[in-house]
Amino acid sequence: MRAPRSKQQVGRQKNRPAIPRGTLRALRAEVGFVCPVGDCDSPYLSFHHFDPPWNKGGIHRAEGMVALCLEHHKQADHGAFSAEQLRDFKRRTISRPAPAGRFEFRTEQLVLVGGGNLAVRTPTFLSVGGRPLVWLSSDERGNQLLNLEVRARDGSVAFSMRDNDWVVARAPSDMECPPSATALVVRAPTDGIFVELAFDRVTWEDVTKLLATRGAQMLAPEIRRAWNESEFVVAEFRAELPYEGISISRTSLLGAGAHIAGCVSVGCGALITIA
Repeated sequence: MRAPRSKQQVGRQKNRPAIPRGTLRALRAEVGFVCPVGDCDSPYLSFHHFDPPWNKGGIHRAEGMVALCLEHHKQADHGAFSAEQLRDFKRRTISRPAPAGRFEFRTEQLVLVGGGNLAVRTPTFLSVGGRPLVWLSSDERGNQLLNLEVRARDGSVAFSMRDNDWVVARAPSDMECPPSATALVVRAPTDGIFVELAFDRVTWEDVTKLLATRGAQMLAPEIRRAWNESEFVVAEFRAELPYEGISISRTSLLGAGAHIAGCVSVGCGALITIA
């Protein structure tokens, strides 16, 4: 069991200045958006200060920092790697695999939110031209899993998610993937690609608020009849889909001749279908 932190330790953590966003982008990119230790390749990165160590310098200096997964970050904090080894991690030019990971959230009642629209127990959230782009599948326990496909302008797959497992098939310009494995942001502006995903475990009260903001309070009993547990999982996403010409923001879905927002589906076959 980890010893509780003292008030002084908590205070130091709160007072630590944020790492500049440009520094974070550079640190992620130089390791190919995955942990560079051996064949780890975890995309869930944290940032280790080694030249100087944080407790001896207190500065965010990109040349003296390296992106590592949380486990290797902890090992580095305890001296597992020399400063020269850490520098070597930063300048490795070997080919790294495409960043890939998994959202471990499993639930029989996944609440899916995108473009200001909401779906529960709806197999297809979005299909275009007869092809699903955002949809649900189920595992052997009946848990609902998220699937998503994003194609570049030339039609090649740039980002793919199957049964909560994801892979970035085309090299991004930036990718954020915190150690908590609850969120993911992929940016590749030259290909017109943007993907943002976030999972959260919420209460029934939170779900009713999501319904109320869309004027769909009357659907609450239908959801409750099928799932009487106290917790739900919400998956929210934003995306740019350049091949289909669709933009999914926090508030609406635009493109392909459509402007859609505020739609709610419970127990239907599909929420949004664009010919």
